[in-house]
Amino acid sequence: MGQILFVVLLAAVVARADTVITDFNSATLGSVNPRDNWFAFGSGQTDAGVHTLGSVGRGAYQEIDWATATFGAGEVSPITVDLSGYTAIDVDARLVDVGAHTGTGLLRFAIDLPGGTEWSTPSVPLSGSYQTIRFAFDAMSRTAGSGPLDLASGYPKFIIAKNGQTGDSRFDMDEIVGIATSSGGPYDIVPVVLRPPFDGDAVRAMWLYAFANNLRVDSAEESQRILDFCATEGVNRLYFHVGSILGGASTLRDNLRTFIATAHASGIRVEALIDGVNEYASLATIQSRIAEVLALHDATPADQLDDFDAVHFDMEFWLGSAWSAAANESQRQDVARVYLDNVLVGARAYLDSAGAFDIEVATDLSSHFDVSSMLPSLMLYDGINQRFIQHAIDHADSVVFMSYIDSATGLLSWTGNELDYAAGKGGRIILGADMQPSPPEVAINTYADNFDPTPYARMTRELELFHTFLSPQRLAALDGFSVFHFDGYASQLPEPRNVADLDGDGDADLSDLEELIDSLVGPSDIATGLVRDGDLTNDGFVDLRDYARFTGCFTGSGITGPVADECLR
Repeated sequence: MGQILFVVLLAAVVARADTVITDFNSATLGSVNPRDNWFAFGSGQTDAGVHTLGSVGRGAYQEIDWATATFGAGEVSPITVDLSGYTAIDVDARLVDVGAHTGTGLLRFAIDLPGGTEWSTPSVPLSGSYQTIRFAFDAMSRTAGSGPLDLASGYPKFIIAKNGQTGDSRFDMDEIVGIATSSGGPYDIVPVVLRPPFDGDAVRAMWLYAFANNLRVDSAEESQRILDFCATEGVNRLYFHVGSILGGASTLRDNLRTFIATAHASGIRVEALIDGVNEYASLATIQSRIAEVLALHDATPADQLDDFDAVHFDMEFWLGSAWSAAANESQRQDVARVYLDNVLVGARAYLDSAGAFDIEVATDLSSHFDVSSMLPSLMLYDGINQRFIQHAIDHADSVVFMSYIDSATGLLSWTGNELDYAAGKGGRIILGADMQPSPPEVAINTYADNFDPTPYARMTRELELFHTFLSPQRLAALDGFSVFHFDGYASQLPEPRNVADLDGDGDADLSDLEELIDSLVGPSDIATGLVRDGDLTNDGFVDLRDYARFTGCFTGSGITGPVADECLR
């Protein structure tokens, strides 16, 4: 009877309405397992069954001896449950003291998938009284294995973690409800008009991270805010960390495809950021992460506008266990060869085998591989003896060197070799800039940490100055800059932003006028390079029309607002 009821309830899932998946009311009373197709598990379990003490009628229970429990205990469905029509699951739950129980129980919702993969929500504390706990699927992260989240065919379970507890307790649960997709309105975003990247660069990129409480495509407002920011800052490339979205709810994947297509319509390239430390050592792991990206594409095979442009690896293998264990440069070279095999060469081969020839392979690397503590010497790879950086440039379609330092001269000392390598190969690279504040105990040269209150102005000035230090060969090898990362970048942007604020310090004053005058080339010469900053009218020239707009937006030193609508950038 219980199984028949469960199948009927599963059929209702497709309707995308809030649905009681099970309430245990049809299950047999007493210490019976299974009950409504749920099993208790865990080494600390001393009793389990169905009782009349549910939050509404009958409920399931299990008693736990925390002296013998290992990781904890839990409840699991032995049959797959299609949760793809929902965005969350609710459960009524409590943890009751039945014998000198102390400590706080922590409950999380998880889904088991084939191959040992588990995805879980964050844990929440349990009390001695029933509370309705909601676990959102878009907050789930992978806690075991390497596969994507499949809401349609996983085994749901609840886990009560051992958390410094002693004594005996009873876990009660009831009313497991699938929560339908929110009716908060359509995900409707519009393309934007980008200003050109600063300093005449081809690329202004930005790392964009999705967090459990903000996956960036949860709402149209947040997604539009990102696109509007790109328009203001000339950001034409996003490294979007979307692991939690790719394996999450179908509505989020739909929103992500819309975001990518709208970004493309705005002239913004979007790359799927794949991160990790030790993961580089497993080709199977790399392939599974790429498979998540390809699965998104395969859902709309006739529409390539909503596909990622690249898989972008932030695999910091130099922070991993094998690197730490390496006793000398020769052993570090062995680690680097595994990285090249799996992350760059292996990723390309896997994409090609899947027919994804148009998806590029990009990578983030430290800018310190040419110093003695890392990989300064020539190393043999694929029959070629050259530096690791050259091998990486050879095998990646795009390389970003995370050159996080906050001065033009320092940046030059850190990246000169990289630029020379790229120029010698006829390639182009992207350099990093850090606008994310770091904790005070971390010694990182970020603009946000060291140039209060004008970190944005200092970054703008130092990056522009850096260009003037470059020889024509090095300048030709520089594609542009990527900023780490959106939240820090946006928090440091002067608001409101005046189009006449050329140095980015929040006002439009005589120093900005000096920059404009230096950029005046007249109406017959197209503005190129650094002088493009003075093109306030976006017509390709820096002339008296730009001077006229500047004078109309001039505020004076230290005056940041209000900014007239016609002067907003």
